[in-house]
Parts: sequence; structure tokens; C-alpha cells
Amino acid sequence: RVGVRIRTDKRMTGADVNVVPVSIPGQIRLKGVVQDRSQWQRAAELAEGTAGVETVVNELAVPIDQ
Repeated sequence: RVGVRIRTDKRMTGADVNVVPVSIPGQIRLKGVVQDRSQWQRAAELAEGTAGVETVVNELAVPIDQ
């Protein structure tokens, strides 16, 4: 569900985000690359707003010039 929300959000165009489940129920990990800090934040917001998600570990990379 988190992946679909991120892929279909218009503000996430151009982002390459993978949702990685972890062994702890309710926790997910976001990995990949986003275009800027606002996409980094938006991905976390979308994940946190998804039913069943309690904890988000955001490991998304933002280009240095952003």
C-alpha cells in the first residue's frame, strides 16, 4: 500500500523509492533516491499516513546540491 501511494502521488514524480518490509510489525524502511528534500519529507508523510504503518525508517538519499 505504501509503494502505491508513493508511486501515484504527483509530488513524487521522478523519485525512485523502494519500500522494504522489516521483521518488526508495523515498521517499514524507505530506500532509494528522491529529487529533493520536499520529496524526502513527502515520502515519509505518505508512509506514515498508511494504515498499519507505525514506524518509518527513512533512508532515502537526496542529491547533495539539493
